[in-house]
Amino acid sequence: MRIQLDSVSIETLPGWADVTDSEVDGATECWTLARDSEDACGAFQLTFALYSEGTISEPTPEELAEMLHEFAEANELDGAADEQRELEPLRLASATFQDEQYTVRVWFVSDGASFAQATYTAQSDSPYAPELENCEQMIRTLAFPKPAAT
Repeated sequence: MRIQLDSVSIETLPGWADVTDSEVDGATECWTLARDSEDACGAFQLTFALYSEGTISEPTPEELAEMLHEFAEANELDGAADEQRELEPLRLASATFQDEQYTVRVWFVSDGASFAQATYTAQSDSPYAPELENCEQMIRTLAFPKPAAT
């Protein structure tokens, strides 16, 4: 089912729901999706930077990977694994970070104009693999608003 997260939409898989419950100054800062199940083990969180005006940046997957590594360093996430870079259907860079307590998958995604940063976080000892696989599918279905013609 395609759901709206402000002006961005995403195709959610069965069992996933928008569980976002916080707003800052009337606007949602971070959208949260989770499986609607007693055995759910992680949270899929997304934030957006939407193009409004000026030069369209057209980032490469390599530039998104640089942003990902800067984010990881700033958040003390070490040992990137399962790194991916894609050009289509969206430009994407992702990696997984794991310690004794948490597994965190991070994605930076762009349609060339707007950006999304997403994380999936679960306890490392939980059966998170099926949920992470769902998130890998869902992140590729993001649809950003089209930039206005300039």
